[in-house]
Amino acid sequence: MTYLVDTNILVRLVDIQSSQHQATSDAIKLLLTKKQDLYIIYESLIEFWVVATRDKNDNGLGLSTDAADKEIFNLLKVFLLLPDASLFAEWRALVNANHISGYKAYDTRLVAAMNLHSIDALLTFNDADFKYYGIRVETPTEVLAKP
Repeated sequence: MTYLVDTNILVRLVDIQSSQHQATSDAIKLLLTKKQDLYIIYESLIEFWVVATRDKNDNGLGLSTDAADKEIFNLLKVFLLLPDASLFAEWRALVNANHISGYKAYDTRLVAAMNLHSIDALLTFNDADFKYYGIRVETPTEVLAKP
């Protein structure tokens, strides 16, 4: 099975202070042990940078730009980066077909990447945000609970 990994997973994986860090880390390790392909897109790395370099008082990780870049380097060793060339056209078709507006357009980009690259599931903590697309969505807790 293949997974697209959401930005919130990347943030929890790096943030060892997060209450969700251990479940995230364990789920990623389990999926890699099971030889599952874990993909990310450029947009997720950009979003990660924003959160990583934002002040802790503003719900960020408070990392320096050098530290954030090191974390991105490490993430690229774990996750497979999908090409981005046709993503806009697929995203545009989805937002128009589903009348998506506002912040939900961000989530639609992940669904577009899944459609383009035939990804089986999305790994995220925001599972409710994706139910209306009819895609398979799993949280780290659900991954860990599987036999």
